[in-house]
Amino acid sequence: HDLLPCTQTRKIPSSHTQQNQRFPSHTQKKHTHMPSIFAIATIVAFIFLVILQTVHMQKIWMMCPGDHSKDLLQIIDIKTVPALPTVGASFQVSLLGRVLGSIADGNVHTKVYFAPAGFQYPFFEGDSDLCSAFEGALECPIAPGQFSRTIKTEIPPIAPRGGPYNGTLALTTGAGQPITCIQFEFQMQ
Repeated sequence: HDLLPCTQTRKIPSSHTQQNQRFPSHTQKKHTHMPSIFAIATIVAFIFLVILQTVHMQKIWMMCPGDHSKDLLQIIDIKTVPALPTVGASFQVSLLGRVLGSIADGNVHTKVYFAPAGFQYPFFEGDSDLCSAFEGALECPIAPGQFSRTIKTEIPPIAPRGGPYNGTLALTTGAGQPITCIQFEFQMQ
């Protein structure tokens, strides 16, 4: 059937009105400027899928701003289990990447902020030895080539829920050469 502009009406045959009682009269106006129920349902479904993917696939890690072409560790992927840290539970981070040069020693500089309601409070800042940090997950020396490590930790039961928490992990060699730098932001479950 042809669509009529908003200003025209179309007479519906009486046999059709008897079979389908949803039209109160024999004339129907077709408003082409109003979105159809199908279009609205499609938009709502799309928004729901985006929200669902954002919740379940929330990416809490990203590279720090700046040039990473000289980093010794080129990160390909970071996965977390569970997806978001949970107070009083174990948390696992799996790193996949490529090491471009031998790493004999180094430092991990960690900054963590708790930022509820737009205020940013320092939660933790400190340095640790790269080769003994993360309960030995990064044993030195780290040889060039494929890099795959899993770091496991326990989230303390005293950690405040909510957030967001944000901060950085900056890894450097003992000589100060950048290994990698990762930013994070998440809501504590």
